[in-house]
Amino acid sequence: MSVEFALRKVLNQIKSRYGDYPKFLFSDKGTEFYNFKVNDLLNKKNIRLYSVHSINKSAITERCIQTLRRRLVKIQYQQDTKDFLKLFPTVVSKYNSTVHSSTKLAPREILNTDTQVTAFQNLYGKLALKKPKKLYFKKGDFVKIAKYRLLFDKASSSQTYTNETFKISKCVQAVPVNY
Repeated sequence: MSVEFALRKVLNQIKSRYGDYPKFLFSDKGTEFYNFKVNDLLNKKNIRLYSVHSINKSAITERCIQTLRRRLVKIQYQQDTKDFLKLFPTVVSKYNSTVHSSTKLAPREILNTDTQVTAFQNLYGKLALKKPKKLYFKKGDFVKIAKYRLLFDKASSSQTYTNETFKISKCVQAVPVNY
C-alpha cells in the first residue's frame, strides 16, 4: 500500500467524521511525503504540508507511533496472527481512549476548544501562559536559516547559516514567534 493511497483514505475518513479536510499536515522531511503524488493530493484538498526543519524530530508523534507499534505487536502475539490491518482499528481505538500522562486526557477527549486549551496547558505548562515576544522581523524582510551543527563540529570551520536567502511572507505572533 502506498503512502498516497493510505493518506487519501485517512483524509477521507477525517472529512466524513469532521466535515472537512485538515488545513495542515505536519511530517518529517521523508520522501514518503515529499513526492509528486502526495503533493498533488494535498494541493487538490487545499492542505499545506509542513516539516520539522531540525535534527529534533516530532517527539510526540514518534512516541505515539512507538506506543501503537508496541500495542500492535502485543495483540498480534496474543492472537497469534500477523494480520495487523485487521487489528489496527482496535489498537487505535484503545489508544484514543487511554488517558495520557502528558495531557491528562485521552486523545478522544481533545476535540473541542476547551479541552484543547487544557491539554496544551497540561503539556506545555507555563509556556502556554507566556505572552508572545515582539516580532523581530517584518513581512518582506530577507533572512537566512541557522545551520544545525553536529555535536563535535568545530564552530570556526563550518558555516553557521545556509546559503539560501528567504523572504518572510507572513509573521505569526505566537509562542514561539513564527515567520
